[in-house]
Amino acid sequence: MTPARSRRRSGERGQSTVEFALVLLPFLLLVMGAFDLGRAVFYAHMLSNAAREGARVGVVAGRTPAEICARAKASLLLPDVPVSAGCDVAGSLTVAVPQRGTAGSATDPVRVTLSYTFQPVTPLIAQIVGNAFTLRASSTMYVEN
Repeated sequence: MTPARSRRRSGERGQSTVEFALVLLPFLLLVMGAFDLGRAVFYAHMLSNAAREGARVGVVAGRTPAEICARAKASLLLPDVPVSAGCDVAGSLTVAVPQRGTAGSATDPVRVTLSYTFQPVTPLIAQIVGNAFTLRASSTMYVEN
Protein backbone atom coordinates (compact mmCIF):
# COMPACT_ATOMS: atom_id res chain seq x y z
CA MET A 1 0.00 0.00 0.00
CA THR A 2 1.37 3.39 -0.91
CA PRO A 3 1.57 6.24 1.62
CA ALA A 4 -0.74 8.46 -0.47
CA ARG A 5 -3.45 5.81 -0.52
CA SER A 6 -3.09 5.28 3.25
CA ARG A 7 -3.55 9.00 3.90
CA ARG A 8 -6.70 9.16 1.80
CA ARG A 9 -8.36 6.34 3.75
CA SER A 10 -7.62 7.92 7.12
CA GLY A 11 -9.07 11.19 5.80
CA GLU A 12 -12.24 9.34 4.75
CA ARG A 13 -12.49 7.87 8.22
CA GLY A 14 -12.21 11.34 9.68
CA GLN A 15 -14.91 12.56 7.33
CA SER A 16 -17.33 9.85 8.45
CA THR A 17 -16.61 10.70 12.08
CA VAL A 18 -17.46 14.35 11.48
CA GLU A 19 -20.65 13.40 9.58
CA PHE A 20 -21.67 11.10 12.44
CA ALA A 21 -21.12 13.90 14.96
CA LEU A 22 -23.20 16.31 12.88
CA VAL A 23 -26.09 13.84 12.57
CA LEU A 24 -25.93 12.67 16.19
CA LEU A 25 -26.86 16.01 17.79
CA PRO A 26 -30.20 16.53 15.96
CA PHE A 27 -31.04 12.85 16.47
CA LEU A 28 -30.46 13.07 20.23
CA LEU A 29 -32.54 16.27 20.40
CA LEU A 30 -35.39 14.44 18.66
CA VAL A 31 -35.14 11.52 21.07
CA MET A 32 -35.05 13.81 24.12
CA GLY A 33 -38.00 15.77 22.71
CA ALA A 34 -39.95 12.53 22.37
CA PHE A 35 -39.22 11.73 26.01
CA ASP A 36 -40.38 15.21 27.06
CA LEU A 37 -43.59 14.81 25.06
CA GLY A 38 -44.19 11.42 26.66
CA ARG A 39 -43.64 12.90 30.10
CA ALA A 40 -46.15 15.68 29.38
CA VAL A 41 -48.74 13.13 28.22
CA PHE A 42 -48.10 11.06 31.36
CA TYR A 43 -48.58 14.12 33.60
CA ALA A 44 -51.80 15.06 31.78
CA HIS A 45 -53.13 11.53 32.25
CA MET A 46 -52.27 11.56 35.96
CA LEU A 47 -54.04 14.93 36.38
CA SER A 48 -57.14 13.56 34.67
CA ASN A 49 -57.11 10.49 36.89
CA ALA A 50 -56.70 12.61 40.05
CA ALA A 51 -59.60 14.89 39.05
CA ARG A 52 -61.79 11.84 38.45
CA GLU A 53 -60.85 10.35 41.84
CA GLY A 54 -61.65 13.64 43.57
CA ALA A 55 -65.03 13.81 41.86
CA ARG A 56 -65.75 10.19 42.85
CA VAL A 57 -65.21 11.13 46.49
CA GLY A 58 -67.37 14.23 45.97
CA VAL A 59 -70.46 12.29 44.83
CA VAL A 60 -71.10 11.37 48.47
CA ALA A 61 -73.31 14.12 49.87
CA GLY A 62 -71.47 14.53 53.19
CA ARG A 63 -67.99 15.19 51.78
CA THR A 64 -66.35 18.57 52.24
CA PRO A 65 -64.24 20.34 49.59
CA ALA A 66 -61.15 19.75 51.76
CA GLU A 67 -61.76 15.97 51.72
CA ILE A 68 -62.29 16.05 47.96
CA CYS A 69 -59.02 17.95 47.40
CA ALA A 70 -57.11 15.66 49.76
CA ARG A 71 -58.28 12.60 47.81
CA ALA A 72 -57.40 14.18 44.47
CA LYS A 73 -53.90 15.01 45.70
CA ALA A 74 -53.41 11.58 47.26
CA SER A 75 -54.20 9.85 43.97
CA LEU A 76 -51.76 12.06 42.07
CA LEU A 77 -48.58 10.02 41.66
CA LEU A 78 -46.24 12.60 40.19
CA PRO A 79 -42.65 12.54 41.45
CA ASP A 80 -42.15 16.29 41.93
CA VAL A 81 -45.54 17.18 43.48
CA PRO A 82 -45.76 17.19 47.30
CA VAL A 83 -48.94 15.73 48.80
CA SER A 84 -50.61 17.96 51.36
CA ALA A 85 -54.17 18.11 52.62
CA GLY A 86 -56.70 20.69 51.50
CA CYS A 87 -57.25 22.84 48.44
CA ASP A 88 -54.06 24.83 48.64
CA VAL A 89 -51.44 25.45 46.03
CA ALA A 90 -48.52 23.03 46.37
CA GLY A 91 -45.68 24.32 44.22
CA SER A 92 -46.76 24.06 40.60
CA LEU A 93 -50.01 22.15 41.35
CA THR A 94 -53.39 23.75 42.03
CA VAL A 95 -56.44 21.73 43.12
CA ALA A 96 -59.81 23.46 43.26
CA VAL A 97 -63.41 22.48 43.90
CA PRO A 98 -65.18 25.45 42.27
CA GLN A 99 -68.57 23.76 42.45
CA ARG A 100 -69.47 21.50 45.39
CA GLY A 101 -72.82 20.29 44.09
CA THR A 102 -76.22 19.63 45.63
CA ALA A 103 -77.45 16.11 46.38
CA GLY A 104 -80.02 14.92 43.85
CA SER A 105 -79.76 18.01 41.65
CA ALA A 106 -79.05 17.38 37.98
CA THR A 107 -78.12 21.02 37.46
CA ASP A 108 -75.60 21.31 40.32
CA PRO A 109 -72.84 18.65 40.06
CA VAL A 110 -69.53 18.47 41.90
CA ARG A 111 -66.59 19.72 39.82
CA VAL A 112 -62.91 19.13 40.57
CA THR A 113 -60.25 21.03 38.63
CA LEU A 114 -56.48 20.47 38.70
CA SER A 115 -53.82 22.53 36.96
CA TYR A 116 -50.10 21.84 36.85
CA THR A 117 -47.24 23.93 35.49
CA PHE A 118 -45.15 21.56 33.37
CA GLN A 119 -41.52 22.39 32.64
CA PRO A 120 -39.82 20.61 29.73
CA VAL A 121 -36.33 19.28 30.33
CA THR A 122 -35.03 19.49 26.76
CA PRO A 123 -33.67 23.00 26.02
CA LEU A 124 -34.80 22.95 22.38
CA ILE A 125 -38.36 22.00 23.35
CA ALA A 126 -38.33 24.68 26.05
CA GLN A 127 -37.40 27.27 23.42
CA ILE A 128 -40.23 26.15 21.13
CA VAL A 129 -43.09 25.87 23.66
CA GLY A 130 -41.72 28.15 26.38
CA ASN A 131 -40.05 27.39 29.69
CA ALA A 132 -43.33 26.17 31.19
CA PHE A 133 -46.91 25.57 30.16
CA THR A 134 -50.02 24.66 32.10
CA LEU A 135 -51.73 21.28 31.97
CA ARG A 136 -55.36 21.24 33.16
CA ALA A 137 -57.81 18.49 33.98
CA SER A 138 -61.38 18.67 35.23
CA SER A 139 -64.00 16.13 36.21
CA THR A 140 -67.71 16.62 36.85
CA MET A 141 -70.06 14.14 38.56
CA TYR A 142 -73.53 14.32 40.07
CA VAL A 143 -73.93 14.19 43.84
CA GLU A 144 -76.02 11.27 45.11
CA ASN A 145 -78.80 11.52 47.64
